[in-house]
Amino acid sequence: MNQPYPILSQRTLIIRISEILEQTGLPVLLDFPATDAEFPCVVFHSIIQTPIYMGAAWNISVTVEVWGNKHIDPINESNKETADYYTEIKSLLIGENFMCERDIPTIHDPITDKVRYSNFS
Repeated sequence: MNQPYPILSQRTLIIRISEILEQTGLPVLLDFPATDAEFPCVVFHSIIQTPIYMGAAWNISVTVEVWGNKHIDPINESNKETADYYTEIKSLLIGENFMCERDIPTIHDPITDKVRYSNFS
């Protein structure tokens, strides 16, 4: 039995989103960064798939975080920080038909002593 549309695998989606995120030039991680990680970096968390319309369609959510030293650099505007990279990522993903569900305020991570700014669905 032929399916009218190819099935989108998680692997294919993860690879495509990673390719989009790599356009920023930042390292892309699939888990929280260690204290010795290269910062700033992008953290791309697992994909969450939720069936809708009784399984006839799927809502696919992804979480993208930018980890860095500061949220913004008010003194040196040419120095990109987490909010600047996040804005760039947001634009790239919207260009690929993703939509931003909500932005999460900057969170300070006490383990790495870095800030993270996120969310995208």
